[in-house]
Formats: sequence, structure tokens, C-alpha cells
Amino acid sequence: MYAFILAAGIGSRLGKYTYTTPKPMLRYKGKPLLQHNIENCVRAGIKDIIINLHHYPEVITDYFGNGSHLGARIQYLRETNLLGTSGGVKNASNIIKGSDFIVVYGDNYFQDDFQDIIPQITSSNSNFLVCSYTSDTTTNGGLVLLNKRGLISNFVEKPIEGVSVGSFINAGLYKLNRSIFRYIPQGFSDFAKDIFPKLIESGEEIGHFSLSNTVKAFDTPELYKSMDKKTSCKAVFLEIGRAHV
Repeated sequence: MYAFILAAGIGSRLGKYTYTTPKPMLRYKGKPLLQHNIENCVRAGIKDIIINLHHYPEVITDYFGNGSHLGARIQYLRETNLLGTSGGVKNASNIIKGSDFIVVYGDNYFQDDFQDIIPQITSSNSNFLVCSYTSDTTTNGGLVLLNKRGLISNFVEKPIEGVSVGSFINAGLYKLNRSIFRYIPQGFSDFAKDIFPKLIESGEEIGHFSLSNTVKAFDTPELYKSMDKKTSCKAVFLEIGRAHV
């Protein structure tokens, strides 16, 4: 099985911390977020990894190389123009082998171990499955709404503060069948805003899996610092070509 890890975003809301550093290379618990996700995939037995790049791509390629030191086989896809979450995945249609693959948002920190999650989501009968986590607040990210059968009925992006329309937050972890590629156009597109609604309108079912723990996002300097007081913000500036850790 392949994992496509999204790492092309600029992370502009983080200001100076991502001026010359890709957001997935921010450090948390002593490692870049992207490294946590790669290692999580490898522990689950997923060694074939595709990473899309755009913002200072050499920071990522020089740091991880071909991934062999982490037990992975990494391929990179560079985007001249940002293609969005699903548009970037479309570029891998000729690379990904097998019927199913997973998509991971590389700038998130997953507290759940993929070694426990992946067997459960890959054994699902759903061709398309979205993971979520529960939260008391609805302002952290896009919401996942469910129907009476427990299938996903809608996505609500950037909820209005103080308006509670659900408690399931999109975790940025998907299991997808390669038939998804026929729904993704060339160019820019987003899974939650464009592709998943198209699947639902077409009569496709999107399964749901609730993670046991919250997913940590690092969208602003304040949020990043609050996540781990032991993490120094000076550590987010990674030197190009530095030695592997």
C-alpha cells in the first residue's frame, strides 16, 4: 500500500516561521511533523511514500532523501503551482499501485498510532473513508457530518465561531480507492470542498472512522507554541542540507 503525504502548503498564517521553511518541517517533540508521519506510516507497514512539494522543497528532500534511513521508500512530486489537497494526489495516479492507498496531511500531528488505525480503516468495505476526531470546539477545522447510517453526508469548512453543527473534525487521514482519480480534475482542487461533495452527489458512499485521540494542528504561532511549551520556536528553522537525525 502507498501513502501520499501532503507537504506542499506554504503555511502563511505562521508568518516568519514558514518564510523559508515548509510547514510540515516545524518541529514537535524533537522531530519535524513530517518525520512523525513518515515513521507512523512505516510502523504500520506502509513503506512506499509519495510526498508532494512546493514551498522550499529542498528543505524536505535534503533532510529525508530517499527515506531509507527511516525504513521508507520516498518519491517526491514537485508542484510549480499549488494544486490543493486532491489536485496534488491526482499527480500520483500513475505511480500508486494497488487498489487502495492512504492520504495523510503532513502538517498534522496524529496522537493515534497508525499501526492500530491502518488495519481497521483498510479492512472497511468503503471505497472512500475519512477519519475524524471529536472536539468540544468547532473552530479547529472542517467538520464531518454523518447520516443515520454513520456515513458522511456533508463537510462544513471553517465553521463560524460559536455555532455548533457537529463535533467530528476532519483529521486529514483518508483511505481511498484508486477509482477516486476519475473524480479529480487536472489542476487545483480540494478533497473536502470539491471532491468529497462530488462523490456524495454521485451516489458514492464515504465511510467514517473516529480516532481515539485528537489531532494536533499548528496553524498559527500562538497555537504552535501552546501545543508544547518545551518546543522552542527557534527550532522551526531547519538548515538546508543538515544531517539526518
